[in-house]
Amino acid sequence: MAESRPVRLAAAPSADAADLLDDDGAMALALEQARLAAEQGEVPVGAVVLDATGHLLATGHNRTILDRDPTAHAEVVALRAAARRLDNYRLTGARLFVTLEPCAMCLGAMFHARLAEIVYGAPDPKTGACGGVVDLSVQPRLNHHARVRGGVGAQACGDLLRDFFRARRAAGRAARAQAATAPASASFVPASSASASFVPASAAPASSLPASAAPAAPATLTASAAPASFSEAPEADAPLLRNSLSMPKQKPASAAPASPAPHPASHPAAGGEHTHLVCADPDCGAHGVHEQPSGIYLISPSGAVADPAALDLAVERLRALGFRVAVDRTALAVHERFAGTDRQRLAAIQRALKQKHPVVMATRGGYGLSRLLPQIDWRAVADSGKTFIGQSDFTAFNLALLARTGAVSLAGPTAVFDFGGKKVDDLTQALFQETLSGELEILSFESPGADPVDARGILWGGNLAMVASLVGTPYLPDVQGGILFLEDVSEHPFRIERMLTQLWHAGVLEKQHAIVLGQFTDYRLAPHDNGYDLDAVVRWLRKTVRVPVITGLPYGHVKVKATLPVGAPVGIATEDGMAHLVLREHGH
Repeated sequence: MAESRPVRLAAAPSADAADLLDDDGAMALALEQARLAAEQGEVPVGAVVLDATGHLLATGHNRTILDRDPTAHAEVVALRAAARRLDNYRLTGARLFVTLEPCAMCLGAMFHARLAEIVYGAPDPKTGACGGVVDLSVQPRLNHHARVRGGVGAQACGDLLRDFFRARRAAGRAARAQAATAPASASFVPASSASASFVPASAAPASSLPASAAPAAPATLTASAAPASFSEAPEADAPLLRNSLSMPKQKPASAAPASPAPHPASHPAAGGEHTHLVCADPDCGAHGVHEQPSGIYLISPSGAVADPAALDLAVERLRALGFRVAVDRTALAVHERFAGTDRQRLAAIQRALKQKHPVVMATRGGYGLSRLLPQIDWRAVADSGKTFIGQSDFTAFNLALLARTGAVSLAGPTAVFDFGGKKVDDLTQALFQETLSGELEILSFESPGADPVDARGILWGGNLAMVASLVGTPYLPDVQGGILFLEDVSEHPFRIERMLTQLWHAGVLEKQHAIVLGQFTDYRLAPHDNGYDLDAVVRWLRKTVRVPVITGLPYGHVKVKATLPVGAPVGIATEDGMAHLVLREHGH
């Protein structure tokens, strides 16, 4: 057992113990402690304890690595120092300020100390016990309660954590790049690209969800009007994804016609690799970033590929990004409108499970997967350790996998549409690579007029027509308190409304924490619509369904599209015409 190191009362760098500290002063001192933690290689979380009159009792910062002590969180370190100073473990009437929402362990220690108030800066949707994950502070059966406030100095607290993890990732990338160029290295695996036009905000966890969000079902967090939300998380100087395609107006009739429970899989395939979405390693996840997965296997589970040259071009471009690419032997098969017979397409999925590449990408959408759903071994898909990605008709695969196993997959680019055209969109490519490597943490986009929301839940959805088609089947996930995203193509607004109505009548919409609308494109209005358009549908939806509606998600049958983890827990918030989707989060 490692030798126990005494915990001493840290000197206050910028506050005299005789001075009274208000909220800002106390949190500033906690931030100084957090910076000390960062300098020592610890996750930058700091805490201070004030007595009942507002005078400084003690400070502390994370010391779990230094002390080899899993309990040495900043709050516990500060509580220990305060108790030694008063020679009493009871700190009745004291107040604790901490830069990150406390976990269950720390909150329990604060209750035992009989604190009067707990104030935190950035919410922690990963381990937070004041509403981030659970809200222990309001449990009626506890023998002590303390007032809890969140959001004090959330921006500064979030920035510090964000900078810390960004620097850690940069150091990791540099080390990998150096190792890749060393003579002993057998091959070069490129680090995940960082698009010059899109710099994702990096440590989502630091300023994720406020105390006003509801994680699922009826649970609510402590503060009814929290001053901070994870919409504050993106750094001020980071370019945001500004989506110029947000809910576009369609051409009038006279215009030319438009052109046509997260449960990650647990067993990587033999000889293959795992990715973030299917990694069973408990040390993987928010605190580590992997390299870009090394290989992609292309299959055609739906419509036939019309232009083989486009598929060849997609393969060439994916290889140029550093991927090894293999194409299934029936990817170019044609049977009626499908990419081969049902049996051929099922066999292609089976081969995808057994081959070595960790990512399986659909060549295109179309139609045909619905036929195959009852015949696919979903447990084998989940247990394969592969990350499946596709769009449009592939929504049926994404949702069936989630419904039958709880496994996460990706809604995102397809080979032909996104990598086989005249030009690859730089932002789509960057979002794809950073999602695969685990680096993309916050996706921010313009959402004028979005309903106010601070929530978290399981991200799910995809193509609206496919989602609606699965109602009443065992392949539609029963997601309570989720974040439902939807898009479609070549569907008139009345058809979009009709499908939304189906989901409404089926009770799907009102079970969600938020409805996020992507791009609805390539439809044509008629004279007899008399002003009825997509905006009218959105207004109807907001009036009818008691769920926040957010528009402008960069996802759909468009060139600029995000890569989204279907079945993963996420957070979403809106503020000042922007929406922020938190895809990955950190904690202590």
